Amino acid sequence: MFKLVYFSDCKFTTYFEFANITLDFFYHETAKNSTIYFCIFVRFYKILKTMNIINKTTGLTFGYILMAYYVLVNLIVFFADYTLFVQSYFTIVNIVVVLILGICCVWITKRRLNNLITFKEGFTAFFIMIVLGFLASYLSKYILFNFVNPEAKIVNNELMIEMTRKIGEDLNLSQAEINEKISVVNNNADDNFSIKTLIFSFAQDLLGSSIAGLLIALTFKNRSEFSTPKAH
Repeated sequence: MFKLVYFSDCKFTTYFEFANITLDFFYHETAKNSTIYFCIFVRFYKILKTMNIINKTTGLTFGYILMAYYVLVNLIVFFADYTLFVQSYFTIVNIVVVLILGICCVWITKRRLNNLITFKEGFTAFFIMIVLGFLASYLSKYILFNFVNPEAKIVNNELMIEMTRKIGEDLNLSQAEINEKISVVNNNADDNFSIKTLIFSFAQDLLGSSIAGLLIALTFKNRSEFSTPKAH
């Protein structure tokens, strides 16, 4: 995990605080003290209140759409063929959906701001969207694989072993190297859908998608962060 740096004279302070609260949650997830959760929630709520109402509402709207998508797709795939969760094309489809919704989110935010948007405004809306969507995705996976059908974890782990072996063979790795990678998969078999692993995956997805969000926000940006409204 990385630590974000605060800049008191920077216009991006709100976003860094927003991201910091999210990362604080990752560090304290295993803590038993409910007071910590309450304090984080209060700070998160106060930061949301200080954001531009258009950014917030647009980000929340698309966040709810992404949440509905992930929950619905995870349910359908789980009960139809839960082995699809380990297939690369399933991940690619989800990435494409996130990018399409993210572009629409920033574009609509720009339209609602009279076609004038800063980098911060665009990225804020995108970031809110992916936080809500990924939370729904990993929470639904945790419930499905740990409570609905725990045996699915075993099947998916066996598939991951076969995929690891096949990838190793395609890369012309030695048998010793392939066995070492398979051993790593076996050692993590019971933790693939644990809270700790899912939170780590959530953080990775959040970081990776944030990079895409930065590029999308930069693409749509047409107003400076430090510009002042012209007097009429």
